[in-house]
Amino acid sequence: MKDKLVIGIIPGIELYKNDDPYEDKYFIVNNYAKRVFASNAIPIGLLLNDGKLSLEQLSLCDAFIIPGGIKIDPSIYQLLEYAKDNNKPVLGVCMGMQAMSIYSVLNDKGVKPTIQDEYRVAYDEMKNNKPVLHRLDNNEKHFHIVTRDNIDFARHEVIIDNNSLLNQLYEGNIVNGVSLHGVVVQYVGSLLNVVGHTDDGIIEAVENKDLLWIGVQYHPEIDDNDILINNFIKEIERRKNI
Repeated sequence: MKDKLVIGIIPGIELYKNDDPYEDKYFIVNNYAKRVFASNAIPIGLLLNDGKLSLEQLSLCDAFIIPGGIKIDPSIYQLLEYAKDNNKPVLGVCMGMQAMSIYSVLNDKGVKPTIQDEYRVAYDEMKNNKPVLHRLDNNEKHFHIVTRDNIDFARHEVIIDNNSLLNQLYEGNIVNGVSLHGVVVQYVGSLLNVVGHTDDGIIEAVENKDLLWIGVQYHPEIDDNDILINNFIKEIERRKNI
């Protein structure tokens, strides 16, 4: 048995429109790897091959982190399908939580993530006349542009359900999270439960206890005092008896 967990981190992607393959950029935000190293696990970046992840890459990992970003790439849904089929934990942050929520809706509809057009249906899919994702307009409570000097300006309280796994990991039901999102999740599929929200009703956390899937709309990787990534990894170790 290996001594340390391997945590796969999917990169953010900047795609350019001039069809120059040398212009595409894949990047890993350093704070995610920093938090994983601090939790005595090994982070690896999951770079794409022609827009896809390989099974060889994914099989190296004990769990996955889907970071925040500005574009939900189809490879994220490939990762979630693999994680579900192979019982591997996932932590999704901001856009990562949004992707998990969309995937849970597609899963209910029996849509397999194989082509990009299938992912787009989640944006148009309606439930009670609401799309899965909704863009906030000029909402100062949730969307901020921050620097190292004004992180506290971007905080707001997230209320965590008492009986949730997330509550156990935090050992409490109030998180003062750093909020940087301009898009919110309005509902999820049966694969996930909503377990966190703000006082104005915005969904801020989802989870599946059995799969050890956690999605949060705020950014624990930014906050030196946040314990989520560390306790997420400890919970994986506990379940694997490492």
